[in-house]
Amino acid sequence: VQDGQIVLNISPTAVVGLQLMDTEVRFNARFGGQPMEVIVPMTAALAIYARENGAGAMFEAEPQLDAMPEPDESNDEPQASFDTVEGSKSGEGTSKSTNKKKPNLKVIK
Repeated sequence: VQDGQIVLNISPTAVVGLQLMDTEVRFNARFGGQPMEVIVPMTAALAIYARENGAGAMFEAEPQLDAMPEPDESNDEPQASFDTVEGSKSGEGTSKSTNKKKPNLKVIK
């Protein structure tokens, strides 16, 4: 993120199902190994261009996006957030028993 903008370099080999529509750009990709569906409304896109030769199109900023008020931080309503949860370490407390015997083969003649 730079100056409130995000640049997405979308390579055809890095995404699946790339769709450029009148209303949105949609594709599937992996971020940090997690599969995600990315949907970018065209009202939020400022430009689409080819990195190789710079050919493409630039768009004007949508007036309704410029007129949107900044979020008020003095709002008394609770805000959604993520926090660290104290608990067992990963793998502890599972239903699998670690006291099982290893499988073995016995040769009988």
